[in-house]
Amino acid sequence: MMSLGNDAVNSVWQPALETAPLAGADATATQREAHIRNKYEHREFLDAAGPPAAAMHLAALRDDVVLLAACLAHRLDVDALAPAAPSGEWTAAMVDEHAGRTALHVAAASGSPLVLELLLQNMAASSAGVDSGDACGKSALKLAVEAGHAHCVTQLITRGANISFADHQQQTPMSAAAEKGHAAISEAMLQYKLAQDEKLLRQIEVE
Repeated sequence: MMSLGNDAVNSVWQPALETAPLAGADATATQREAHIRNKYEHREFLDAAGPPAAAMHLAALRDDVVLLAACLAHRLDVDALAPAAPSGEWTAAMVDEHAGRTALHVAAASGSPLVLELLLQNMAASSAGVDSGDACGKSALKLAVEAGHAHCVTQLITRGANISFADHQQQTPMSAAAEKGHAAISEAMLQYKLAQDEKLLRQIEVE
């Protein structure tokens, strides 16, 4: 919310205030509730055009959290794969690099922590889950590890990403970190796994 702010959120959910002004100070509680429901539940004030097809993946590539918020507001599919052909700002180079990837994969590979955080907060809308693989079977965590994006790695492992999830080449995020020489990332993943194991053991002992 600090990254978005009221102005940015309103630009997504109610871009034209003059068509349905915000409930004023003299509005009743019932009027305020009706306005809020119309705005967020019924989505009555969204821009009718909506974001373009590649918007979610462009947001992930550029860490554009406002654009991603617009995509989510318009109920774009969080599991949609990157466009397979160039279109608008989505170039041929982007097609080649991100083939078979969801926005989560692109955000992790690109080091986009704000977009990654908002996607992770909306994973309930995903049927694939945090460990889904791209065209090469690489999870978002594996892509973040390979690129050396430590902050994204932390975001993913604390959301339950599997450090032992293997891609089509049977390489895991842990083995990728070792191969790339990302010692700090390896240690962070290992320490988190140990902490989770210790927590599980304590629960078993209590039971």
